[in-house]
Formats: sequence, C-alpha cells, structure tokens
Amino acid sequence: MLIRELIEPERIACGIEARSKKHCLELLSLLLAGPDAPVPAEEIFARLVERERLGCTSLARGAAFPHCRVPGLPAARGALLRLAQPLEFDAVNGGEVDLVFGLALPEALEADHYQAVDRITALLADEALLDALRAARDDAALYRTLVAADRGAPGTENARHG
Repeated sequence: MLIRELIEPERIACGIEARSKKHCLELLSLLLAGPDAPVPAEEIFARLVERERLGCTSLARGAAFPHCRVPGLPAARGALLRLAQPLEFDAVNGGEVDLVFGLALPEALEADHYQAVDRITALLADEALLDALRAARDDAALYRTLVAADRGAPGTENARHG
C-alpha cells in the first residue's frame, strides 16, 4: 500500500501549534476524521489516547507514529503534522517530537494494513526524509516530499498508480 493511498493532501498540516501531547493527538484526530469520515474525530481521539496508554508511539529522531484501530472505519487513513515547536511526547529517550504521522485503521486488520504500518515506520526512520520533511515550507511541499519518498519503495513496484 502506497502512502498516497493512505493520506490525502488535506490531511497534511505544516507549522501546527500544539500545547501538549494530548492536544497534538486531538489535532491529529481532526485531520484523520476530516469532513468525510464515517467516524467522528472524538472517537478517533479516544482510540489514539487509549493506544498511547499501552505504550508511547514516539520513535527516534523527533518523529512519532500514533496509530489505532477504529470500529466503523471502512478503510485506513493517514495524516501528518509538522509541529511549529517540538514537544514532549513521553518518549523513553526523553526526546521531543516535531513530526507526527497518524494512522487510523479499521478494527479488522488485513495484510495491507500491517504492510502500511511497517512502511510508515521505515519512512519515519529515514533521516534524510525527516530532514526533508522539516525543510518543507508548506502543506503542499510536505505532502509532495512524503509521497515522493514512497516511490519505488520495496513492495510497491506492482502497486496501482492512480
């Protein structure tokens, strides 16, 4: 599954002001829900918070990957926030986070959902990509950078393109 199959340009936000980790998750849930979600943002937010209680989703290098299963969600949806200022995300290493990729998944997981989680984790471990995402000046550039990084990814060569 390609990143562009998970995330629409309108679910990208650059330079977002978040007061706390909880506020960041709230903003992320609004993006994940969008105007067309069959599940309200409040339900996605509750699921993200519940998932964070199981263990912090902060990764290395200032990136986090909050994700959750949401009953009633027919398909996976992604969103990306680049925060204006890094914030504490309860990381084991104590590091702050400024890039937050959120993923809401249907309750019944399929093979492509596991592949999506693996792919996002790999992308968020790529230092060059993280630097490029931080250098993006607006939402459109952030989206283009993310989608371009996913081209030619292992396991995507036979994927449908548009």
